[in-house]
Amino acid sequence: MIEAGSAELEIDSHDAVAESSESPIAAPKPNETFALVPLGGSFEGQVAIVGPTRIEGHVRGSVRGAGELQLGNRARVEGRIECEALESEGEIVGPVVVRTRARFGAGARLDGDLRAPAMIFDEDAILNGRAHIGGDD
Repeated sequence: MIEAGSAELEIDSHDAVAESSESPIAAPKPNETFALVPLGGSFEGQVAIVGPTRIEGHVRGSVRGAGELQLGNRARVEGRIECEALESEGEIVGPVVVRTRARFGAGARLDGDLRAPAMIFDEDAILNGRAHIGGDD
């Protein structure tokens, strides 16, 4: 159950529409990435991800889990990130641990250390920190 203002939403991944006391909101389709924190939105606390997850807004706190994380070009995460795979066009302030592959697109910025078996930095991406590429040592 998600609380959004005074509305309560319950999303069942098998239904095409979420039930709401206000207006219907389309639920994400299978294999579609859901914007957990939308553009202009903010969240403070710990975020657990279990599948493909997209952040467009601001998160202050850790983001951890077995899912694949995507950060939009105006996203900002202040805290530790641990995930299966990372695609970022946004800003991260804190350490990042990725189990498979990290990709930082044009305009992405990481102020913190990065640990991943494989990483890709586009031409305009910025890393202010240390990078550890490969398996655990």
